[in-house]
Amino acid sequence: QLRPTELSKVLYVELLTPEGRVVETKKLKIEEGRANGEFLLTDGTLVGGFYEVRAYTRVMLNWEGTYFSRIFPIFDRPDREGIYLKKMTKRPRSKALPQYREEGSSRPALNLAFFPEGGNLVEGLPSVVAFKATDKEGRSCEVEGSVTDNSGNPVAEITTQHQGMGKFLLTPEAGPYKASVTWGGKEYRFTLPTVQREGYVMTVNTLRDDKLFLQVQRSSGLPGEWVGITISCRGITYAFDVADMREKSSIQMQFAEETFPSGVLQITLFNTRGDVLAERLAFHDSKPQVTLRIDSLKPLYKPFEPVNLHFTVSNSRQENLPSTLSLAVRDYATEVPTYYQGDMRTNFLLESDLRGYIENIPYYFESDDAEHRDNLDLLMRVQGWRRYAWRQLAGLEAFEPHHPVEEGILVKGQVYRYRMTGSRPEPDVNVSIWVYSPSFSCKGTVQSDDAGRFAFLSDSDIWGRCEMILRTQTPDKNGELKDRDLVVELDRVFSPKPESYPATALTLPDSNLNRITYALEDIEEEEEEEEEELSMDKKIHNLNEVSVKAKRQPLSDRPTIVYSVADEEDRLIDTHETGYSDGIPALLERINPYFSIRSDDGEDIVCTYKNRPVKFVYRSMSQYMGDWADADELYGLEMPSEGRLLEQTAGDEEEGMGLLGDSSLYEPSIRDISNRDVKKIEIVELMNVVLVKLYGYPYAEQRKDRKGLRMTTLQGYSKPQDYYQIDYGWGALPDEGDYRRTLYWNPNVPVDSSGKASVSFYNNSMETRLRVDAETLTPDGEPGSIH
Repeated sequence: QLRPTELSKVLYVELLTPEGRVVETKKLKIEEGRANGEFLLTDGTLVGGFYEVRAYTRVMLNWEGTYFSRIFPIFDRPDREGIYLKKMTKRPRSKALPQYREEGSSRPALNLAFFPEGGNLVEGLPSVVAFKATDKEGRSCEVEGSVTDNSGNPVAEITTQHQGMGKFLLTPEAGPYKASVTWGGKEYRFTLPTVQREGYVMTVNTLRDDKLFLQVQRSSGLPGEWVGITISCRGITYAFDVADMREKSSIQMQFAEETFPSGVLQITLFNTRGDVLAERLAFHDSKPQVTLRIDSLKPLYKPFEPVNLHFTVSNSRQENLPSTLSLAVRDYATEVPTYYQGDMRTNFLLESDLRGYIENIPYYFESDDAEHRDNLDLLMRVQGWRRYAWRQLAGLEAFEPHHPVEEGILVKGQVYRYRMTGSRPEPDVNVSIWVYSPSFSCKGTVQSDDAGRFAFLSDSDIWGRCEMILRTQTPDKNGELKDRDLVVELDRVFSPKPESYPATALTLPDSNLNRITYALEDIEEEEEEEEEELSMDKKIHNLNEVSVKAKRQPLSDRPTIVYSVADEEDRLIDTHETGYSDGIPALLERINPYFSIRSDDGEDIVCTYKNRPVKFVYRSMSQYMGDWADADELYGLEMPSEGRLLEQTAGDEEEGMGLLGDSSLYEPSIRDISNRDVKKIEIVELMNVVLVKLYGYPYAEQRKDRKGLRMTTLQGYSKPQDYYQIDYGWGALPDEGDYRRTLYWNPNVPVDSSGKASVSFYNNSMETRLRVDAETLTPDGEPGSIH
């Protein structure tokens, strides 16, 4: 119903790299259906590319493909401040990161898909067949051609009507039917869907303002029966009717469109057994009267000029107006266009119920004339899909949710006992939970059920990253609780698998005007030598003395990838992946496909990374000192500022020094370092060797193992930061280097009871034309926007 949810209170928002690695996850508190936050791009491992933001509530994951996703370009930091070039630095192949995204399927040069109305072609029954032509990158193509029957006779013409889509009328007999089209000066052939001997065909007309017309036909050889029709929108049924087709082979029905809300309608024909006979999507626009108007917007603003914008929100009833606007104001001259052109209205009413990318989506909402309606109906025929499982809605098929509705930060998991023969859930275990941070603390005790599962929800909100201790106990024969050495797996690894990028998302509109410049990272070009032509009639050539040069790679400390050891081990534990030995090499081999242990004879460990040798560098934080400087003071030792190189083999003579509690000198091996000693791992790829930098824990953060305890962390709600703005009205001198591109951003601009809202801010240091985007949603679920 497009109203703010009153169920879920946690919104997960993820930032993903082009390779599909989740850089950061935010948990945002949903209040009155709204939440906001930010990602700071400060990770030293990131390079330019097309990134993805995903958002979802936990319960949304019970249905495939229901999360929100946007793909957008991130360019390199400008070499000169204020000069915004569309430049992306790519990693060289030698530094390529593991790919976590699904690989896109290869496609032929031209693809032509056919969509019979209602679902199937049936012998002897006329049917409207829609089609769409796309190239190998998924972009629409304009084609022309014809359809022929099994004798080669033409029966229909094919001509694209809009964005590669079109339709034709066909009364099929026994197939197969072939299509031949011309594109790019070449001819392509395709086969239409198989023709069924018996079945139903449903035809829908939505081009009238007030009524929806529907015709149902069945094959004469098919036994007649009672049939039902449902018309639903976003999973809610708004119309239902039955028809007696025991004696009739064709019926017509009509429905008043005023009963339907705006959005995609799912029209389903079914029988008394619950079999879906035909289905079709259609779009209905009830013409909501929510309007947004902006006043006092000037064509140009002078440098540092105050900007005062006034908005008015209204509808036909002037009631149930929204309480907030979401507003972004940007410098039009430096704005980067992306492939996505939708907004809140197009997302809520159209995109959420269609499969795939909708090209030029604003087109379908710019006018309500016959041409736009017909093309929108064509889009329904081509990209429509069963967004909601009808048989589950009708109760004919069971639906078992795997993800809960989260009313807060939930600690949910399962207790296991691990033995040599495997693991089994442990019931009736007392699980004590303590969550704490410098500003927060809460405790609780729950008991595992017969399957070892438990859940804990704090009475108060949990904010920020907190420490968490889980204690497992069971009563002894005297009834006293005793610590048990059990494994607690937490139910918190559920991020959807990254999908492949559509080709359309990896370009900018009008690529000639918005050309992206790509550069390789940290690679110096080889100097070219003049070549001297050598005569082939000589058998021996004396070459001049030369110096061999190779491409040189700076010895930079910039890591390719960074791991938090505790987070990676938590992820392995929580996904039932505990069958690996303690040790950094074993951990890296499990979490990074490029890392491998080449040999391990019990004394020496030799590792490779992309077939290059690995050296481990360890920066110790001894339990008796928190910094290198403390080592100088306590022991009079000169410690290397960049850490020390660990011996790779037992016979390695590399210099390295560690400190033990008894202050004895020791040359450590990678075997002597436990995962519990290492806080962070950095992988730095050089020309001929890969450095794996290990950073130990400071004393205050060191953890000790104890029977019956699991020490981990819990991510609470993220506190949103205020967006940075410059207020020149408070006496601040104008900064000639004020190159802000986003001049104002506020997801919660208050709207008063009369529908008025105002904002004030300052322009940057250039004469600026403003790009204003404002969106809102009324309590009744009616979206409004202005761009």
